[in-house]
Amino acid sequence: MEKMLTKSIPMLPGVYLFKNAMGEVVYIGKAKSLRPRIHSYFHANPQDWKIEEIQREYADLDFIITHSETEAMLLEANLIQQYQPKLNTIFKTGQPFLYIRFTTSKELPTMQIVRNKTQKGAHFGPFLQKRQARNAYHFLMRTFKLNTCNKKIENGCLDYHIGNCPGTCKPDFDKRDYLFRIELAKEVLRKRDKAFIALIKEKITQCNAELAFEKSKHFAEYLDNVQSIFATIATKFAPEKFTADIVAATTPTLHVEQSYAQAAQDLSSVLETSAHIRTIDCFDISHFQSQSIVGSCVRFTDGKPDKNKFRRFKIQSLTQQNDYAALQEILARRYGITSAHILRQAS
Repeated sequence: MEKMLTKSIPMLPGVYLFKNAMGEVVYIGKAKSLRPRIHSYFHANPQDWKIEEIQREYADLDFIITHSETEAMLLEANLIQQYQPKLNTIFKTGQPFLYIRFTTSKELPTMQIVRNKTQKGAHFGPFLQKRQARNAYHFLMRTFKLNTCNKKIENGCLDYHIGNCPGTCKPDFDKRDYLFRIELAKEVLRKRDKAFIALIKEKITQCNAELAFEKSKHFAEYLDNVQSIFATIATKFAPEKFTADIVAATTPTLHVEQSYAQAAQDLSSVLETSAHIRTIDCFDISHFQSQSIVGSCVRFTDGKPDKNKFRRFKIQSLTQQNDYAALQEILARRYGITSAHILRQAS
């Protein structure tokens, strides 16, 4: 078992899936380096029930490579929610992610921490490290003075005088300046502003020079929190990016030779063709906030995932979301045909 694992598992970050003899996923984990992490399940004596159960259930193993440990952590939580492996205990219930949301209110847009992307607005995330996300959110709110209040006081509320309220309570509230600051906060998250990180480091240096070590400690914590959420945003995480890999890693292959022959015959009948169907391609489009559009193609040959024929496409003809046009492009590139030919076939 160890030799088989040694040959096939890379020293890269990713998610691994243990499967039983029925092809069912029984445990999902993530690793900064897949090979040593997976080998650890077989090298040591099973000292807890989980490792013992994984060894007992193990019949097959697959993995999905990611670009970073942060991306692996997000994908792990997403897959556990989706497949509910019996040996996982965390992430199976509830909402594991947080998002920072900028509302689209015409009156006074705000920045919020939310658990789902159910309402309109610009969302940044998802963030799995909730404490860091909340701390970074509060730091941004204080830094850009975005904590609005519902009071109406001529000279401003107490929070206004101690610098926590932007002055929405005052009759001469400068809405234009507030909107400018909220756009600045959005730009910081969108661009991972190096100047913003440099500003925090400058504050730490200044506090140390003034022997204000308590303040310096707080700024150091803010820096860790902000860098954490910037690292998460930089992944542009979307589970759709891994569609092909997820399908290949989770599709059971037990008795597929026997079952596919009948399924192929039934499909030929439905499509009213006498041809024996051996190859099926599946296409999907994904994007990050309507930008960074990519496509993927998953191929099944005789009912089995054919990983060597999986393809990913970076959409070249679009800058904004248009799923139909994106599908048209990747079909043309996949099969080496023109878009005009695709349209003729579709009509």
